[in-house]
Amino acid sequence: MTLEMMEIEYNRARNLAEKTDIASLEEAVNIFEGLEDYKESKKFRDIAVLKLNEAKANLEVKIEEDYNRACFLMENKNSAQRLDQAIKLFNDLGDYKDSNELKEKCIVLRKKLMIKDKRGLDRFKLIGYLCAGIGVIAIAFIIMAVIWNIVSNGGQ
Repeated sequence: MTLEMMEIEYNRARNLAEKTDIASLEEAVNIFEGLEDYKESKKFRDIAVLKLNEAKANLEVKIEEDYNRACFLMENKNSAQRLDQAIKLFNDLGDYKDSNELKEKCIVLRKKLMIKDKRGLDRFKLIGYLCAGIGVIAIAFIIMAVIWNIVSNGGQ
């Protein structure tokens, strides 16, 4: 590799090492390792390795937090929205632990919840119709009582 090419790669690796994503940091480490003793490649490689290890540790923490959150949402399955959130989180986690199995369990739970919610909504509608009917009957009796009172008092 020519000196000019080494300088270009060195600068590219320095730019990549300033980023925080794992792919950029891995690429920076690889470039610095390929440059060996060029300028301060070893120093910047070590810095990039530290940042890379920190980024990987943070990613592991985030993945575990997402997994725990999805499990919490699944356990507190009192709404389809919570189960939808759990399904999305488990889906994003892919093969992490038992995420795929738990995602499928959430899908089944969601279907059951939707059926239960529909039954509850049907009962609620029925109760609403009954209350409305009773209200109409009560108003009719009041109107009839007023009319009866007027008629029985001779229109006074």
